Amino acid sequence: MKTTVSTSSKFDSNTQKEISRKIFELETAIQSYGIQLECRNDFAVFRETAKKNTDLAELTGVFDDQVSEIGPENGFWIQGKNQYGEVVHRQAIRHDDLAGTSLANHWITNPQVHAPAGYDIDIEESDFNTAPAADTITGSVCYLGDYWLERSYRNMEVAPLLSEYGKLTALQ
Repeated sequence: MKTTVSTSSKFDSNTQKEISRKIFELETAIQSYGIQLECRNDFAVFRETAKKNTDLAELTGVFDDQVSEIGPENGFWIQGKNQYGEVVHRQAIRHDDLAGTSLANHWITNPQVHAPAGYDIDIEESDFNTAPAADTITGSVCYLGDYWLERSYRNMEVAPLLSEYGKLTALQ
């Protein structure tokens, strides 16, 4: 698999090696289910492919390049295909540097980005509250979301592997 995201990290070399080893193990396990993974970073393509999939919920603003600034500099998405080349999995990862602010403040000042997708919400008339913990989250923040898995794979125990793969790839 060719990864197109930066692998710079603040982890020491042993931690980096452990993360890489675990990613390799997860990729091997996922391949045993007949899924080939690839990392992509063009969110216009992510949006367009999501529109074609009627089984997929509407994209959230945090991963929609028409709603927020997302691209190769701050995000990537993972796509899984079966042996026939059909897309059977998608998930997206976004990184934001919230130095000098909190996640709560970021949510409150960017409601259109973080509002639930697929609902007709009047942002101007809405009252937003955040979880208390969001006031303490600052610095480097990653979002993992817009996760989708084709129905025939949902009872195969592959979903947790794909989630873990996304999280560890974001860490790397």
